[in-house]
Amino acid sequence: MNKAKSILLTAVLALLPLSTVLAGGWVAPANKPNGVPEDLDKTILSATNWILGLISLIAVLAIIWGGVQYLTSAGNEDTMRTAKKTITYAIIGLVIAGIAYSIVNVLITTVITDGGAAAGDAVNTNTVSGGM
Repeated sequence: MNKAKSILLTAVLALLPLSTVLAGGWVAPANKPNGVPEDLDKTILSATNWILGLISLIAVLAIIWGGVQYLTSAGNEDTMRTAKKTITYAIIGLVIAGIAYSIVNVLITTVITDGGAAAGDAVNTNTVSGGM
């Protein structure tokens, strides 16, 4: 039964970005001057927000489940230990999801939106014109 749940969860997480494309979130956009499609950053952020939102929801539900297990353990050491592990791993999952969200936002703003210019670099928006 656990194998079926893990396969289903993996399939849902793998196909989640496809739902953004199918919903019309990214349809042949025009290119920016740096060659990146116009809506690519928005599409990546949208897909990332959905995935991390789902992961956060699962982690919060796991914390609640661990709390319920702990409260209903009735002094059983094995159940209490399992509940503590569930809560600990769920909190670790929330922290990793927060770090992943931060990394994706930094990458989107520095690489895709700014065209890969490092912080403090001046982005040259002048175009070369002939005749001078």
